[in-house]
Amino acid sequence: LNSFFCAQAPIPCVMRVLPLVVAPAAGLQAKAWRGDAHEQPDWPELDLPEIANRPSTALCFSGGGTRAMVAALAQMKALQELDLVKNTRYISGISGGSWATSIIAYTPGTLVNDSVLFGDIVEPEELTMEGLGDIPEGCARSAATKDFPGTVLKYLLETEDVAHSIRRAVGDLYLAPFGVNSTGFTTWSPATREEIVARNPELESASFAYVREGRPYPVIGLSLLGPAEMMPFDLKRRAYKMAEATPLYTGLSAASNITYTKRHFLGTTTKNNTVGGQVEPWAFGSPAGASTPLPAGAAAGEITVPAPGSFHISAVSAASSWAPGGALASITALTQDLGVRMPYWPVLRAGEGAEGPGPGEAPDDFLIGDGGIVDNFNLISMLQRRVENIVLFINTEVPLVNRTVWDPAERDPTYSDLDDDIPAFFGIEVWKDTQPGYFYMKNTVFNSSDFPAVAAALQDAAAAGTGAIATTRLTTVANDWYGIQAGFQASITWVYLSRVCSWEARLAGEVRGQAVSPADPGCLDPATRPGKGVFKNFPNFDTGSQLQMDPEQANLLGSMAGWAVKANAEIYRAALAPQAEVVV
Repeated sequence: LNSFFCAQAPIPCVMRVLPLVVAPAAGLQAKAWRGDAHEQPDWPELDLPEIANRPSTALCFSGGGTRAMVAALAQMKALQELDLVKNTRYISGISGGSWATSIIAYTPGTLVNDSVLFGDIVEPEELTMEGLGDIPEGCARSAATKDFPGTVLKYLLETEDVAHSIRRAVGDLYLAPFGVNSTGFTTWSPATREEIVARNPELESASFAYVREGRPYPVIGLSLLGPAEMMPFDLKRRAYKMAEATPLYTGLSAASNITYTKRHFLGTTTKNNTVGGQVEPWAFGSPAGASTPLPAGAAAGEITVPAPGSFHISAVSAASSWAPGGALASITALTQDLGVRMPYWPVLRAGEGAEGPGPGEAPDDFLIGDGGIVDNFNLISMLQRRVENIVLFINTEVPLVNRTVWDPAERDPTYSDLDDDIPAFFGIEVWKDTQPGYFYMKNTVFNSSDFPAVAAALQDAAAAGTGAIATTRLTTVANDWYGIQAGFQASITWVYLSRVCSWEARLAGEVRGQAVSPADPGCLDPATRPGKGVFKNFPNFDTGSQLQMDPEQANLLGSMAGWAVKANAEIYRAALAPQAEVVV
């Protein structure tokens, strides 16, 4: 095991070996899981019959601030109306998609019904400016109309703590108004909470939030950037990893040894840390770390932690949506306090080598960032689980251009042709590997030769008029960074936020005049959007300048996004009820 970790280190390493026999330690008992670099763990959620009995399906909601949140809620509403949510095993969210995922998963069913929570999907000819200006009480679209930057600034002036201010703003604006227990630890159900407390009576008074009955298993994507002391990270040697927060566990599925490289005026310095493993959410980020490892050779078991962590739902969603984190981590050490940082420690096994702090030692502070820094769809997490049917909702601000502007068979895309996350999965890098805000160079999971057909299928669907949606059957290539083996086949349904021509054609009056660009009233080019007015950039609203939406913007986007799902009902049925598998 010593050699396993050292073999992955690009520089010579000296390992401390943990003892094979570990004395009991006082503290709290947390469940923990561990895979290795090329070995995914036995996913704990598959021990839940209500999850394991569902088809191997997933809904992945991309990042994109309030635009992504509003679109995701509407897409979920449409899938409910199609009676397909019961066939979905996983629901995943990144950044703004994580806000929607948290609302979908953790809003109690006794507080507000889904027809109100997700908002109405109004037929296009029935839309009026007056009607669009009204968001009913209890509808989560209203969260998009809140002043998030102003609220963060207000809290920052009170506390001078950036991470706390972001976490508080996310909880107060996007989660708590809809009944989400934003300061609670996540767990699956009252039964799993009782099991935790039975092991740890000290947690009897701790606050927990449960997944709403009947919902898919939620997975929120995060970026584990590295030790705060190693800022600024050398751009060419960054080593970011995708982490996950779920009701049963938080962390990284597989363990590995990572070399972090710090850039300074004299050159660079390096530091090795072992990262990986998953632990129950209430224990993640425990400030004292773990007191004991797993038994030697164990893939799962219990470890001892002296105290609980503080990674509540609001902290999870705040970290998942801290988009500046990737860029700030590579600028200067002076920006440490502008990031989300917390104690991080790996799940180790007795008798194996470890780099960095081990059991019984104070953990390093790590920087956590927006999941979109490494994978804005969380597709890689679903491939790690070998999910066979994956629906990706790409609720992006980048419009999809048509074939006359870009022919995928003729050249690779630029950042203005389509969302740059998509080509990265095929080993095509739109951004240079030194672009500070993103880390996509490790994301290759499919053959590059498969990309043109995917892009062309989306262009063709957009031109057909009912929305840019296409399903492709793809085979994975080996990805050592994320532990994905070659040869796994998955059906990926790509759903790209774009103009929906047949929907636009049914708009009337002032709504049509405002929502359809006069430069392209016939919807010949999906990239042509309104250049001014209340619906400027519709439907691909700009996250930076339009994070705070007007009610009219939120309602119009929600109605279009939901309508497009229902207009393609057969595609979704094929994706989410494969071979007519239905959960009763």
